[in-house]
Amino acid sequence: MAVEDRLAQVQTHLESLRRYARLVIADGFTPATLDELKSNAKSICDAIKAEINLIKTDIDGWTQ
Repeated sequence: MAVEDRLAQVQTHLESLRRYARLVIADGFTPATLDELKSNAKSICDAIKAEINLIKTDIDGWTQ
């Protein structure tokens, strides 16, 4: 996958995180629901981290 495609995937994940952040700001969640939201948001962060690592690997493969 090209770097541009991976960057688009990171952007998609960031948009998901923004939605979660807006939900949490609205508040009113039970502790269990809030824990689930946190877990999901952390999973998204892990996915972003994995994509970034793949981007770094792709960059290492760049040649002149």
